[in-house]
Amino acid sequence: MIHYRNLKKSLGYAFFGLCGIWREEQNFRIEAIVGVIAILIALLLRFSCVELSILFILIGSILAAECANSALERIVDIVKPRVSEYARVVKDIVAGMMIIWVIISLLIALLLYIPKIAAVMAIVF
Repeated sequence: MIHYRNLKKSLGYAFFGLCGIWREEQNFRIEAIVGVIAILIALLLRFSCVELSILFILIGSILAAECANSALERIVDIVKPRVSEYARVVKDIVAGMMIIWVIISLLIALLLYIPKIAAVMAIVF
């Protein structure tokens, strides 16, 4: 059975968390804005539903990974509040994960965008 009061509270906590990461994390804001721009360009280029779905998955997974990255960094700060080599290494590893995921997502996005842009260029020239 669905408990709507609990669901409402859970959604409120999630929204509060998203507002917090938007306010505190520059990378999240950049990734979200780039994601919106990517969607707008995809709509202009008339991406298919499948192409748009892939784009939404890429953007959503980058934003979700950034949330996990930020949460893990905060946990490390709580557990090891002073600067320590372990804390730095953990944070660097998670930052490395973000770079890998962003690069892979960009490569996949290029596979989606290049044929569409090439088709537009062929029509224009």
